[in-house]
Amino acid sequence: MARARGRVVHQVADREGGTWFLKIEPRATAWEREVRAYDSWGHVPAGSMPALAASDETLSTILVSALPGLPSDGSDLDHFRQAGAWLAQFHGGEEPRPRTRSIAQAGRTLDAMHQRYPGAVGEAAYTFARSAVRMLEQQPSLEPLDMPSHGDFRPHNWVTGATSTLGVIDFGDSGWHPPTRDLAGLSYAWWQRTPGAEQAFVAGYGRPLTRSEGVAVLARNCHRALFDIYEGHRLGVRPSIRRGRRRLRALMAASSET
Repeated sequence: MARARGRVVHQVADREGGTWFLKIEPRATAWEREVRAYDSWGHVPAGSMPALAASDETLSTILVSALPGLPSDGSDLDHFRQAGAWLAQFHGGEEPRPRTRSIAQAGRTLDAMHQRYPGAVGEAAYTFARSAVRMLEQQPSLEPLDMPSHGDFRPHNWVTGATSTLGVIDFGDSGWHPPTRDLAGLSYAWWQRTPGAEQAFVAGYGRPLTRSEGVAVLARNCHRALFDIYEGHRLGVRPSIRRGRRRLRALMAASSET
């Protein structure tokens, strides 16, 4: 049994020896997102995402098939190549929609939290990060389209090893978003951590990030860093503060090198 963010996951077996995962997902929005993804977004290689067997909104449960293999540890470049190819197919599986939501509210929230927790982030660091986020507020054309987004597209959600096909699990954060939402986490952590990972991913994805996507990815990572710091102060969670500060330092260092 595994637990994460209040969610409980049980591995179960049927009488024929098949393996399934029963998820109890207390977050109503996450339950809806995951069910919708399995119901509507099957435009990926066969066997590369779990199949939905049953769901119950009242009980907040989802029963899905198990994918053979183990989560990737992010060290194999071929996993990044396969992940890039999978994500390109996932992003392109539906007709894109014009983006209608604005990041402006997120920016105002950051400003309010900065006032509430003075000293949590130094002025130079805050100015750097807030300027990046403001770029998205002022130039919505940087992210003009929404398309299917996984929402947590990182190696721990890639299943590998048992077959030649990379599998992808956990669609509780999926939805209609710009592709940069999936690319931001990869660009910050995994492309920096694993030499050659970015090149392998791009080879699978079919193209490098555009300049506009690069600006948007920086903005999203800056927003995440500030949010982690302020939420850590609000909730008294020091690992969140450290994680946000580590991300912000890395983003500033990378920016100074370009």
